[in-house]
Amino acid sequence: MGDVAAIIGGSTPRTDRPEYFDGDIPWITPADLSKHTDKTISYGARNISEEGLANSGARLLPAGAILFSTRAPIGCVAIASTPVTTNQGVKGFVLKDDVITDYAFYYLQYARQLAIQMVSGTTFRELSGKKTAQIPIPVPSLPEQQRIVAEIEKQLSPLEEGVAVLKRGQTNIQRAIRRRQSILQKAFEGELV
Repeated sequence: MGDVAAIIGGSTPRTDRPEYFDGDIPWITPADLSKHTDKTISYGARNISEEGLANSGARLLPAGAILFSTRAPIGCVAIASTPVTTNQGVKGFVLKDDVITDYAFYYLQYARQLAIQMVSGTTFRELSGKKTAQIPIPVPSLPEQQRIVAEIEKQLSPLEEGVAVLKRGQTNIQRAIRRRQSILQKAFEGELV
């Protein structure tokens, strides 16, 4: 990955300085990536301020950068849809022109287990910046990358539609459970009959 992208680490502004947080700059953490299921991400649970950005090692990553969690959990991936910053548990890949963003995104999802095998540390397992740069990536021609991405998306599309149907079903189940509780409550509070 170090041959095909600039790898940019993140940082956490000092947490004892409240003025460094709650600004307008999205700040992505591994926890945000682990909960995120979409291909792209534009915000995390918290934002940082301009002052927080200026007074920390955090760097603004451009839209299109690939975000890859390198600690707790390792290997969660998303593409920044807007400029974002990250904490130290997320590396940003700003790709060079010879790699398509979607191709690298899908490859890094595939390579998650490989990345996990590359971690170091016993108490706190982490993939260092140096190790992150060593994640191997095959780089076929741009037309071949486009063909691979198109086929992946063709094959994944029905699966993603199925997941969307299941999520809607879960929402409907939760509504039905709440409605059932409401009916039971009314029945035993004398409001149903």
